[in-house]
Amino acid sequence: MEFFTALAQGEASLSSFSPTTIITVLGGVVVTMAGTVAGIAKLFHNTVKKDKEEVAAKLDLCQTEHKAKDIWALDIQGRMGNLEGMMEGHKQARTDMKGLSNSILTKLDDIHSHIKGEDTDN
Repeated sequence: MEFFTALAQGEASLSSFSPTTIITVLGGVVVTMAGTVAGIAKLFHNTVKKDKEEVAAKLDLCQTEHKAKDIWALDIQGRMGNLEGMMEGHKQARTDMKGLSNSILTKLDDIHSHIKGEDTDN
């Protein structure tokens, strides 16, 4: 620490220290920086790994929910088809009932006309 303090305060120049001292200090700085970089890289790796696991879990949940929504949509689509079929059947039944009613009224008119015709013959 004396090395940096002396340099910072201007009390010494780099040439006033022995090469061994300079190499020792610079070696310590390099080792410290390498340790810091390794620590940051490990932290980054762990963060990415954790984020990847969270994203994978969210994706699995989304896929599960999507499948459930697809099943629900198919069920609703089937029900809508059934309702549409029932409505068509209802329309056809109304049309058939109108035709049947008209046929009955025609037959009743014929019977009524026939009865009236017999009453006038007597």
